[in-house]
Amino acid sequence: MKLKSAIPKIDKIILNEMYLFMLEMINKENHYPYEKVRNYDVNYWRFISRYKTEHRIRLLINKDIKTKSTVHEIKFGIYDAETNTIDYNQPGENDEKVFNTHVKIAVDEIIGRHAEIGEYRLPVIDEDPRRARLYRIALNKYIDKKDWDISIDKKNTIHLKRK
Repeated sequence: MKLKSAIPKIDKIILNEMYLFMLEMINKENHYPYEKVRNYDVNYWRFISRYKTEHRIRLLINKDIKTKSTVHEIKFGIYDAETNTIDYNQPGENDEKVFNTHVKIAVDEIIGRHAEIGEYRLPVIDEDPRRARLYRIALNKYIDKKDWDISIDKKNTIHLKRK
């Protein structure tokens, strides 16, 4: 489903305003309390939003079959307790504290603690390019640009590469 046909014009105006507001509210210190999902797993985090939704953030390490390289993906998802599954394709609530918590965990707990990893990928959550742009702006704000290159590809996936 394409973004242009899926969102009526009035909703696009509201979304634009919401993203502009969230852009002003980027502050990784204004976040929800979070914790590790399992004490021994330093790559898996969770928090509960004010809507009582459980969010999970995970560093997934996969082998790319085509290039035979290791891919490090930071994924944001919503946990469904009834089915015991995580939906990584559904965007979370449009709440600045959810966004700030995502950024805080990605920057401080994952990227900041894994000096050995030279490249990360943050796959697109939905088809809205404004969301990817907002994450890229936040990462630019908190990641040392002398050490990292940040880019977005045509599919709105964010790429971080150590220089």
